[in-house]
Amino acid sequence: NEDVHLHVVDLSEPTQIKTFAMDFKKSHKKLDILVNNAAVMPNELRITSGGLESAFATNLVGFYGLTKELGPILSGGRIVNVVSGGMFASKLHIPSIHKKDESQYSGLELYSQHHRGRVILTEYFAKTLKGVSVNSVHPGWVDTPGLAGASDMAGFYRVMRKWLRSEAEGADTVLWLAIAERAKKFTGRYFFDRRPRSTHKWFAGTKSPAHDVQRLVEMCDEAYG
Repeated sequence: NEDVHLHVVDLSEPTQIKTFAMDFKKSHKKLDILVNNAAVMPNELRITSGGLESAFATNLVGFYGLTKELGPILSGGRIVNVVSGGMFASKLHIPSIHKKDESQYSGLELYSQHHRGRVILTEYFAKTLKGVSVNSVHPGWVDTPGLAGASDMAGFYRVMRKWLRSEAEGADTVLWLAIAERAKKFTGRYFFDRRPRSTHKWFAGTKSPAHDVQRLVEMCDEAYG
């Protein structure tokens, strides 16, 4: 298909995001749909060329930066942010989202924290990007190479593999939010299987005060530059 164009961008590197966004906006005056899907769960501590821990850089800073860059050409469009149900296990803890201590490093713990942060940033962008529908979605537990290769999830993958969703099943609600007419009316919501859901379990204690939300935005903005 001559209308499909591939742009390779390392979302852990803000300079690459800025270069891509600048070039894209020069040739495209409008964007209809942005799906933020990229996320990582490293098995070990990795530092980017900019000095950021790689999961924080990809899962939050790159996520924030790409949305911020493309927001101005998304008027009337939609943003679909893919998140993990692992976020239900976490309350946002600002000191924990950017760990650079190798002895205490846990990709799984960071992944949960970062996806809680992605849900919070979805709500933030839903308020600040006027005329744009911004929602998050958990695709369900999907059998992907990323899950299969995550050492922290080895036990889960071994036991649950035969019940995991296919990639097509996981993509269903992502695509529905991106193109369905009925989905256009929603913004700032979290979805699972085409239905809006609560972002917190009862009595889980995972809700964040406003100052933590603001600090998350500031951290992403400062790291993005």
